[in-house]
Amino acid sequence: MTEFLTGVLVLVTIVYAWSTFRIQRANENVVALMRQQLDQALRAYVTIGTFQYPGNSIFFIRIRNTGRTAAVQLKLNLDRAVYQFEGTPEEVDLNKTTIFSEIIESFPPDAELLIPIHGGISLFSKSTDREKSPLVFKITSIYQNSSNNVTEHTTIDLRPYARAHRPIDPIHNDLESISENLREIRSAIQSLPSNGA
Repeated sequence: MTEFLTGVLVLVTIVYAWSTFRIQRANENVVALMRQQLDQALRAYVTIGTFQYPGNSIFFIRIRNTGRTAAVQLKLNLDRAVYQFEGTPEEVDLNKTTIFSEIIESFPPDAELLIPIHGGISLFSKSTDREKSPLVFKITSIYQNSSNNVTEHTTIDLRPYARAHRPIDPIHNDLESISENLREIRSAIQSLPSNGA
């Protein structure tokens, strides 16, 4: 009988040890997942995209840190030549600008860079030099988070905008109308004869 009870006790101990081991492993997995989620919630996120201001035909590249910590040692690379305002006296190869040629030591949360690239209508013209003003190009961002190095690739594709409607801001239109009215009033006042008094 003692041998039977000893065997049962050994079996219960084995089951208990196995259960304890499984619980410990599950807890370790939960802690690792929580640590990963916390890291993802607090890390830097460098997001890159394009946009236009309402009432403005110029395309901009927007580079922004939407994360909660700084992106450290940020390096931005273009996969090809992209010229700002190609075909104008202001023409500049973005690869030669500070943003794309030097490391940004610290890019804090909510920091934003706006880079004008081209006017909308002429960008899609057949006469535009596609070697200087490509409609598709890639930007690679390389930076350090608190715990690891990050490399992200963003494709900028301007082709969908060729037949798209530009955003219109009614306030911008109202301000344009007010500005025009003020110019007319100013012109009318300046044309009034001055009395010599």
